[in-house]
Amino acid sequence: MGDVVTRSGRAVLITGARGQLGIATTDVFARAGWHVVACDRSQLDIVDRDAVLQALTGIRPDVVVNTAAWTAVDACETDPDRSFAANALGPRH
Repeated sequence: MGDVVTRSGRAVLITGARGQLGIATTDVFARAGWHVVACDRSQLDIVDRDAVLQALTGIRPDVVVNTAAWTAVDACETDPDRSFAANALGPRH
């Protein structure tokens, strides 16, 4: 699951890792020597609570950085339930 870079005992799980912020965040942690597990939505959909819990128990990261979001503003306005799931409930998981 995700791209793994190891140099230390510290582990970070980064969600939304293929977005602009996710790519930059992954790079910062990797350069700092963290064990990085970088997941995009196809690898870890934060809307799926069970998938999030499974990832957390399997990876056991020291830190979780959520950069996942649904940012299509017009689409969010026309589908508020999906927007709420992606941008409110998902991060809560």
